[in-house]
This record gives sequence, C-alpha cells and structure tokens, in this order.
Amino acid sequence: MHGGQGRLQLVGAGKALALAEKTNDLYEKGAAYRDLGKAYELLHQEDSAYHYLELSRRATIDVYSKENNRQTAFLSVLFDIDKKNDEIVRLENTRKITIITTTSVIIVVILLVVLGAVIISRQRLKIRNDRLTGEQDRQIYLTAAELEDLSRRVGELLEPYARRVTDPESRPADARAAMYIQLGFPIAAEEPPGAGLTEDQGEAD
Repeated sequence: MHGGQGRLQLVGAGKALALAEKTNDLYEKGAAYRDLGKAYELLHQEDSAYHYLELSRRATIDVYSKENNRQTAFLSVLFDIDKKNDEIVRLENTRKITIITTTSVIIVVILLVVLGAVIISRQRLKIRNDRLTGEQDRQIYLTAAELEDLSRRVGELLEPYARRVTDPESRPADARAAMYIQLGFPIAAEEPPGAGLTEDQGEAD
C-alpha cells in the first residue's frame, strides 16, 4: 500500500518539479523536492529520499537568502534615498546661508559707502563754511586804549579796499564779495579772590 502511494506521489511531485523548473519558481521547486523525498521514503529508497530532502533544504535556504537579499536591497535603496534627501537639505541650507551672508555683506558695504559719503560731504561742507566765514573767535587781553588803537589800525588796513564797494571799476577781474566781521568788546573783568567779602566778614575770619 505504501509503495503504490509512494509511486503516485512520485509522479505528482515529478510533474510539479518540471513545472517549477519551467517557471523558475524556487519556492515551488523546494516543495517538489520535499514531496519527492517523502515519496522515495515511502518506497524505502533512502538514498534518493535523502538526496531530494537535501535539495529541498537547499532550495529553502536559497529562498530565504533571495528574500533577504531583496529586503537588503530594498533597505539599501531606502538608505540611499534618505542620504540623498539629507544631502539635498544640507545643500539647500548651505545655499540659504550663502545668500544671507552675501546679502548681509552687500548691505554692510552699501552702508559703509553711504557713511563714507556722508562723512566726506560733511567735511567738505565744514571746509566750505570755514572758507566763507573766515572767522575765528579769539580772546585777548587789552586795555581800553589798546582796543581803540587796534580797531583804528584794522580800519586803516581795510581803508584801501573800501572804495571797491562803491566803485565797481576799481575791482580786479577775479575779485569776489567777502564779508569781514570786526567785533571787539570788553568782557566782564574777573574778580580777584576775596573781593566779594565785606570788611566785617574779613575781620571775623
């Protein structure tokens, strides 16, 4: 009875193996090898049974190995995608930092240029104002007689040019109008120490 069942199982397993080899289905080949091993075991052909069971075991290992390789390849692809995404994010951040840095440098340069232009303009304006006014305030110590004498001598220095105000013909070709301000006046005298004390206060001290 076992022999007839074994032969039937051997025929079915042989057909299954032929189909699996035709379709190159490794999983089905492993199952067919296992069935062939069981069939030969029923026929008491131990060597053949061992041979096909060993082929079934190797096919199962190949199936798991192939599946592991597929999963490894899938994980590798995912890792590569994540790595590329990280690289893209890093490059994008670097690009943004570069843009911000470049913009900041340009703004600073523009501000420095504007500040330099303002400083130069103020210096030129100051020089021009100094030339236009030609005035310097100086404090000197004079007696009333010396102040009167100084005013007289300054007047004598200006006298040769006074006629040009009323006589345009006497002006040189390159002459320009100039404002000369002459201002001299006495300021309050400094009181010597103790000048404000009364006689009684002096005696009390």
